[in-house]
Amino acid sequence: MSYGINKFGDKATVENELNMNGNSIVGLPTHIGVLTGDGDAVSRRILLDVIEKLNHISLKTNGTNKMTGDLLMDSSNNDSVSIGCTDFRAGEKSFGVYLGNVDNGLLYNTLVESQPVTLYTSDGFLVKVNSVNVTKFNSNKVDFFTSIDAKQNYIYNAPQPIHPYDVCTKGYADGLAKM
Repeated sequence: MSYGINKFGDKATVENELNMNGNSIVGLPTHIGVLTGDGDAVSRRILLDVIEKLNHISLKTNGTNKMTGDLLMDSSNNDSVSIGCTDFRAGEKSFGVYLGNVDNGLLYNTLVESQPVTLYTSDGFLVKVNSVNVTKFNSNKVDFFTSIDAKQNYIYNAPQPIHPYDVCTKGYADGLAKM
């Protein structure tokens, strides 16, 4: 049985285990483009180049920061998956996740100190749990489709009731009791 390349330059096959006895395999290609099959041996240089590229992946197309198509992340092998910007450093910077157009999205910026994350939408924001409507935020009102639990907190600044279904304040109830 022969190992390596025979005297005619053809590749030899190994039919059993190949014990290298501490010796190296040298002369492997150092550019990934020359590999042709899944069973090709990989040099240390190719492996290091691939690892380096994986550590610096950038989602860019045609030299812009714009990506088209689906961005689906598999979290089956991870505890969690995150998308976003975790460090703005100093300066006036912002990060937005747009949902449809620039008027619909989540936006955070560092222009105002301690500014909360702001949700911008053109048609309101509907919250669903298990496909059931829970809350809808519009430009002039908030709709609740479930019961509200104030958790022992006050509800205040309610207007005078007009309709039979309007909430009443303590002052309104006290006024009725004096009549």
